[in-house]
Amino acid sequence: MEPPITLRGATLNRYQGDRGLSSENESRRRISQRWHLVGFAGVGRSWARDTTTVTGANVSAYGIGARYRIASLFGSDLGIGPARGLEETVVYFQFGHTWGRNMD
Repeated sequence: MEPPITLRGATLNRYQGDRGLSSENESRRRISQRWHLVGFAGVGRSWARDTTTVTGANVSAYGIGARYRIASLFGSDLGIGPARGLEETVVYFQFGHTWGRNMD
């Protein structure tokens, strides 16, 4: 399997190539002790040598959401939010933290 572009909002394994690069940014705004608003956006690019089997692609995705801190000691969040990619809009349900650490 070729390396895919992995962004929230981009269809998984649709954009693949011999090489790939992606970057995503997330911004949070605390609105109370346990509630946060989240906005995120990302871009990715894949390159392919053999265009008969796999094509390169430029991909962008963005979205918004809300997070509720269910366990302050561990930094665990419960969240929901829509994300829009090139082809579709999806809704994410999340448990934990996107970046794997407490962002308090």
